[in-house]
Parts: sequence; C-alpha cells; structure tokens
Amino acid sequence: MSKNELVLLFVEGKGGKLCARGIDGRIYLPNKGSGITKAGLYSCTIFRQMPNCTFVNGTPKEASELPPLPTLIGNLKIRQYFRIGESIIILNFDKNMLEYWDSDFKRITDFRFRDQLYQKYFAGERSIVFTDIDKKAMDQAISFLDDHVMKMAMSIIAINRTALGSPSNSIINNVAVFDNKIFAVRYQVRYHFDHCKDHNSYAFFVFLPDSHEIFRLNYTTLEDVCNLPCEELSIREIQDYMVLHHIGIGYGESLTIEREVNFKNEETTVEIVNGDKLLSVDEETEKRVEESWKEFEEFRKRIKKYATAKNASELKDITNKHILRLPF
Repeated sequence: MSKNELVLLFVEGKGGKLCARGIDGRIYLPNKGSGITKAGLYSCTIFRQMPNCTFVNGTPKEASELPPLPTLIGNLKIRQYFRIGESIIILNFDKNMLEYWDSDFKRITDFRFRDQLYQKYFAGERSIVFTDIDKKAMDQAISFLDDHVMKMAMSIIAINRTALGSPSNSIINNVAVFDNKIFAVRYQVRYHFDHCKDHNSYAFFVFLPDSHEIFRLNYTTLEDVCNLPCEELSIREIQDYMVLHHIGIGYGESLTIEREVNFKNEETTVEIVNGDKLLSVDEETEKRVEESWKEFEEFRKRIKKYATAKNASELKDITNKHILRLPF
C-alpha cells in the first residue's frame, strides 16, 4: 500500500448511501464517478477534504481470499470472517478492529458492536463465511488410505468428546468416512431431565496435513456429504485399536496420564497415552506405556484371586474400558 493510499470498507449508511470510516475515525464518501459503487473494500485516494467528511476516489481492493489454513484455524478463537460484497472482512475480537488479509492481517479501522455504521454487517451470522472455511479444510484434508492412520485419527475424535460439544454425557454410536477423508460421527447426548429424551447429533471432522490436527467442520451437515462415497467403521475395531495401544481420555500437555487403581487394599499405577496428544507420542513413550501395562496385567492376575460373586461388580474398575475411559 502506497503512502497516500487508503484502504476503506464502504457499506450502506443512512438512506442507502455508501460511506466508510477510516483508521482516523473520519467519515469517507465516494466522489462522483469514483468507481465505488457497492459495499466492499476499496483502495482509495483523497479527492477533497471537508470539515465533516472526506471525498475519495477508489477501485475495488483484492481481498477475496481467506488466510492459509494453518493461520486461519489458529486464529478462529479471536477472528471471524465475513463476506461483504466481493471482499472477505475479518472481525478481530481481541483488538476490536476490522481487518483484511494480504500476506498478513491488515487493519482497516476500529470496531465496536454499537457502531451504527457497521453494526448490521457484523452483528448477525448471515455473512460469516463458515462454509468457505469448511470447504478450504476439506480441500486440503488428508485422504485416509492407511487403516492405521484412519483408526488413529478416529481415536483422537473418540476421546476428545469436548470436540463433539458434550464432554461427559455423550456416547458415540456410529462412525463413517465419506470420500475417504471426512469423518462423520453420530453420537448421543443423554439428558437427565424428565422432559428430555436421548438426542442424536452428528459431527464432521478432517485430518489436516500441515498442523497434524483434527479439525471439526462446524457448518457441514449430513446433506452436504450424503452423496459422497462412504465406508462405515466398526466401533469395535476402533475400541480394540485404542485398547491395543493404551489410548485413553486425558487432558493437559503431558503425553501420558497415570491412573491409580485400588482393589482390596492392593494398589498400583498404570500409565496410558493421552489421546489429546496422540500425534506427538514418540517411540520411547510408547515403550514406557507398554511396560507399565505389562506390570498392570500382572497386578490384575494377582487380584483376581479375590474375585467372588459379591464383589464381581467392583472388578469393572480394573477393566480396559474403565481405565481408558472409552466413550463407546
């Protein structure tokens, strides 16, 4: 951007007339015949400065692309993306400003939700380009040709019930892969109120290559994928995979989680893989977890001598499903 160039977001103000607010807080109006003909982002030069406003000439500013996917996803918590005219405008919640993307986030002007000029464009969700973000993620997602990688990715989704929108009261009922890369998870949220019944919901995910993370497609529905090739995954196979590799529900930054097990005055500690960090687990960590489970198996064999018909229900505390907190 040259020294004299202004990048302004023009929208319809009172009476449908186009106007913009600059970084300096001034109101800018299009000069007659300026080429500023509809809402959107424009590259402008000053034509005439008046006491209460400034008239400018302008040409449409190329700002129709979203940032690269890793940058886009890394900023979803503090930025939302809107389409105004042909331009994608970014609302930065952290710094209360409007931005556009041009190799980096570039400031347009400050923003407050009480802003009468821009409020109607950013107050609702009608302009947010969620579907564009989902499409970009799907286009770049990894295809799961490898059965091991597929089950590993599904394990991450299964243990991370927060990603499904229900941390503790959800059970995964069915899993399918569409187009060999889009995971569809049907899960059941159980409410404990008399007036509520069990509710089935769907969540869709892809595995991203650059960041090596699972990304939820927030605005993809079953109708969007139902015509794509589909392969159903066996819940039992995924569960067996997680048990075999000792993958469980865990939180925090640690690669592994220690579970304490007590039974009839005997106790031990077993180490499991933190499913949230599954993609970061190295060979040394895998070996350490495997050794821990070998010791745990010896513990289980030893305490089975205490098993009776009366305390059989207590033995569930030493099952694989209980130790790993499997959500199936």
